[in-house]
Amino acid sequence: MPALMSSGDAGLVRGSKPPSAQCAGNKPVIEAAIFDLGGVLIGVDSLRGVRKLAASLPGQSEDEILNWFSGSEAARAYELGRIDDVLFYRESLRVFGNRYSFDLFSHAWTDIFYPIQCMIDLLAPLASRIQLFLLSNTNRMHIDFLVRRFSFFSLFRKSYYSHELHLRKPDAAIYMHVLKDAGLTPASCLFVDDRAENVKAAADCGLYACLYSGGTRVRCVPGFREEKPLQHIFHCFSLKI
Repeated sequence: MPALMSSGDAGLVRGSKPPSAQCAGNKPVIEAAIFDLGGVLIGVDSLRGVRKLAASLPGQSEDEILNWFSGSEAARAYELGRIDDVLFYRESLRVFGNRYSFDLFSHAWTDIFYPIQCMIDLLAPLASRIQLFLLSNTNRMHIDFLVRRFSFFSLFRKSYYSHELHLRKPDAAIYMHVLKDAGLTPASCLFVDDRAENVKAAADCGLYACLYSGGTRVRCVPGFREEKPLQHIFHCFSLKI
């Protein structure tokens, strides 16, 4: 597993405060890291699932199916836990005007993931030094599939999912819920996500916040200008279990 690095100034800041040479002097103490799931620890290839469903939907383009998967009101309601698996499936039948089995639909919906192994490999050494939490905009079918497939979920003290909380990032309420439930202060947490709006919202709530940019690299608020390895970012803190 990769070691946590120990070099240089990452220019990490919290909230809207200006950059400072935090790595050179007194280091702020953090007790926890909060990770996004999809796009940070798990890669997503939605087209793989779309192609499976498109084979049963003559006349429907892959783009139309992909747009429904990713941006429809039904998908949003499912992610917020407002509808269940069966209602989500039935809504797809209504929209696409065709009959296909729930098994085919659920397979197309879930068989889209692959591990971002270099990020997963960072979790175990971090978990021995600070608390780890997961915060994801997701849904029940995705999480059930992923928990069965990957063992790293056990490294997190607790996982927070949009469909269970009925809240989504970047709503400030979801960050505040996690902090309150975990007994943490914003200044004691580092947040990592692959969507700029989610990172900015976390920073606005007072968390140290970084935008994931590939490999083990992140760009930190404000500005997202300079890439640094995430291991390097953790060197800017005193880690407290």
